[in-house]
Amino acid sequence: MFSLNKLTLKAKVIIVSVIVLIISMGIVYIRNTHPITVVKINDWIFVLSNDKGNWYYKANSINVDGQTNIMTVWVKIVYTDKGRQEFLKIHKKDEYVNIDRSLSLLVINVPKMIYDEDRVVH
Repeated sequence: MFSLNKLTLKAKVIIVSVIVLIISMGIVYIRNTHPITVVKINDWIFVLSNDKGNWYYKANSINVDGQTNIMTVWVKIVYTDKGRQEFLKIHKKDEYVNIDRSLSLLVINVPKMIYDEDRVVH
């Protein structure tokens, strides 16, 4: 299971919206107050957790094109045992023996609220 292309459209919109909201709130907060302390794990910032895994984004990888309002950001999923088992069930033909995490470069069209995975590394 747990690659981004297997999620429903509603789940994708929610995840992208949460990431955009967190980033926007952080930018506004930093501009209006003193710097904040963010919990980082190897420069990855925690977004959410569910029974399939923990989601992170890499803050220094965020790039927004001012002309097109297209945003790119690296997202990482660190799988739980359940998420790992579901991933391996779906990717049998890919000959994975074990999977720990997935990295995805998301390309987000902010005005249209849609995104695509440009690159995925398991």
